Amino acid sequence: MGASGPPLGMGPHMNLLWRGWRTLATIFCFAVFAMGGALLGAFGIPMVRLILRKADSRHRAGRWLIQRGFHLFVLMMRGTGVLRVRYEGMEALRTRGRLVMANHPTLIDFVLLASVIPQADCFVKSALLNDWFKRWPVLLAGYIRNDQGESTMARCRESLDSGNNVIIFPEGTRTPPGMPVKFRTGAAQVAVRTHQNVTPVFIKSTASNLHKGGAWYLAPERQVRITLRVMEDISIRPFLAARPDQPALAARDLNDHLQHYFNKDLFGVSA
Repeated sequence: MGASGPPLGMGPHMNLLWRGWRTLATIFCFAVFAMGGALLGAFGIPMVRLILRKADSRHRAGRWLIQRGFHLFVLMMRGTGVLRVRYEGMEALRTRGRLVMANHPTLIDFVLLASVIPQADCFVKSALLNDWFKRWPVLLAGYIRNDQGESTMARCRESLDSGNNVIIFPEGTRTPPGMPVKFRTGAAQVAVRTHQNVTPVFIKSTASNLHKGGAWYLAPERQVRITLRVMEDISIRPFLAARPDQPALAARDLNDHLQHYFNKDLFGVSA
């Protein structure tokens, strides 16, 4: 389960040392993460391309390698006391071909999900290809670029049909802590146009340096705790039935429903 924190009743000086340790451990973990991305570019991609000729096979192998790498990264963060992670109901994500939608409070939400979801695919911004460290996992796994128009939707349908689990963060970016989530309709459009039910995942985090606006390298006073809870699937049939010839409006209705559903559980509000 990893380091759980300092003993109860520890004095302020020891608490300061504990926070200092977690800060150093955080920097170390992210340095290893960046190094892993560089190694993928230098050795992983050339090796996979040498062994596997078909692009689909290369991407499948790449997603497996990334999952194992993310799993080790999460284990390292837990083992050094950087954070605690709790997964609830993840058995549902062992099956293939799911469209997973999650809120996005921290910097490592995709890492946490992809570390436990087999053959995890996702939507990424093409700008990530300009980031020297992040571009290699994107290329190796063949993640779906979100700015390719109709081909983006076709790629998503193809990925789901091949058994991949596609992860989407409907917010598009991290929402500041304490603020209700506001979903963009793009994720709901994907569900409607691919006729795919939605598997919601609620992600909750205590005060964290990984929140939007936080200094990622500076550990907070208390150890970060993150919970990921998989909920029951949301069927899109009622939304399609209510708007049989209006997919855009069906997507809007689904988006409103999802936003209300997440906010009600996470914050007790209906925004």
